[in-house]
Amino acid sequence: MCELSDSHEIIAFIDNSDTKIGTKQNGIPIVSPKDIPSLGIKQLYITSCYNKDIHAQLRVMNISPKIQIIDYNVRVNQIISNFSKLELPKSHMEFAKLMADLRHDNISQSMQIDRISMLHPEALDVIMFFASKVAGGILEIGTYIGAASIALGYAKKHLNKNISQFTSIEVGGKHLNHPHIPSKDILQDFEKNTKNYEVRDSIDLVIGKSSDAKVKQEIASKFKESSIKLLIIDSDGGIDDVMQSFFKFLSEDCYLILDDYAVRNNDKSKRVTKLLDNWSRSGCVKPFGVAGYGTWVGQINHSNMKNSIKSGLI
Repeated sequence: MCELSDSHEIIAFIDNSDTKIGTKQNGIPIVSPKDIPSLGIKQLYITSCYNKDIHAQLRVMNISPKIQIIDYNVRVNQIISNFSKLELPKSHMEFAKLMADLRHDNISQSMQIDRISMLHPEALDVIMFFASKVAGGILEIGTYIGAASIALGYAKKHLNKNISQFTSIEVGGKHLNHPHIPSKDILQDFEKNTKNYEVRDSIDLVIGKSSDAKVKQEIASKFKESSIKLLIIDSDGGIDDVMQSFFKFLSEDCYLILDDYAVRNNDKSKRVTKLLDNWSRSGCVKPFGVAGYGTWVGQINHSNMKNSIKSGLI
């Protein structure tokens, strides 16, 4: 909202949440929608992905005829247009420069995808950017309630017509003890979130574990050999099992985005970190760097990985 505050005087934030009403954000009060008539404002900016619901609520309150309602999507469109000026990295330094550019824009925060994500906003930015550039298939394993799928689906729907297939695998269930985004029904929340961002029709969801025979069969029916250009994994730490199961579908220059690298006090991360370090030392992968808290980004060395799988080293 920095750009908006440069050209406008922001006198209040409006929220339906009882826990937020009466508090302040950056020194600006958060008020209830029922307080809008008393604010004396001429313009109201909607910055939420739930813009349709908000417009409906404002119509019921008869607010729309009195105040100019504006969807603040200009910022997002400006950021996305910057993607066309950037290139996929080929080295550590190129990745570092890319991250510096993406950090300047914070696309996932502008779109508020980060609010429903286990991944750091930087990781979501990287995922959307890579998806906006690759030509071929995209496979995501472990989307939880849909944040990364939204970034990928948005890229497929609006940014990249060269994505031949985007499939996400999610087992579902519940995660009640997550400290920030618990879910009573992961698949139900996935459906709600992806529909709110109007990208559900761009996402092919396969329900189950990536290790399930049925899931493997479904993936085999959706992707040709060597067709996957981008592989994203944020699941149970078994990246070696995933590599063995789906390697034949990966292109020779497939990009990899793998979460849980070098995260403190995390057993799953220990396995992921050990595997990626071993793959890097043996030349099976080419690391670019890490986004956010521990999302490893790199590229496969297809021939070395193939030899390692054949020899039973993966």
